[in-house]
Amino acid sequence: MNKSIYLLALSIVLFSCKDTKKEETLVNEDNLISVTIEQFKSSAMSIAKPTEQDFDITVKTSGKIDVPPQNRAQVSTFVGGNVKATRLLVGDKVIKGQALMTLENTGFLDIQKEYLEVAEQINYLKSEYERQKTLFDEKITSQKNYLKAESDYRRAKGIYQSLRAKLKLLNISPTNVEQGKLTSVITIFSPLSGDVVIMNANVGMYVAPSECNA
Repeated sequence: MNKSIYLLALSIVLFSCKDTKKEETLVNEDNLISVTIEQFKSSAMSIAKPTEQDFDITVKTSGKIDVPPQNRAQVSTFVGGNVKATRLLVGDKVIKGQALMTLENTGFLDIQKEYLEVAEQINYLKSEYERQKTLFDEKITSQKNYLKAESDYRRAKGIYQSLRAKLKLLNISPTNVEQGKLTSVITIFSPLSGDVVIMNANVGMYVAPSECNA
């Protein structure tokens, strides 16, 4: 509807500008344009309901294209490392779950070793906690021993779950670590599909945890 109205108004304006010298009475005191019967007929005008039409017109303009926050992602890591490999360039298209780059750091090994140590201890601490609980219920051991066993087990369990979550954030399989498969390299994946607009990482450079990689 707006397209048709715009076309009609444009035709009238162009026409009135062209014939301003011939008829100055086309614009009245209220700045409204009037069309005579002769002008209406000579221009092949007609009265009808507005309809939608496509116009073969290209409008050239300058500006900036932006995307909403939910469609934008800054990819980084909470543990620093050296960029081992990446093939990304600004403008490349990526899909969700695609590997963006790999980072290497011996610090990744330290996290896995700590997790492995706690994983090996937690079964013993759990067994000892259950044993002390049974002895305490049967009035064989003191409450102090029971509470200490319970505290040791719960503390180890908290550390175990925390390290396990950290490994998952690093895209390292806790199952592989428990099987003795440790790695000093992690892979960073794309959280969504889109285009790379900024690339701050080069092969060999160290990326700090606070820096945005891609």
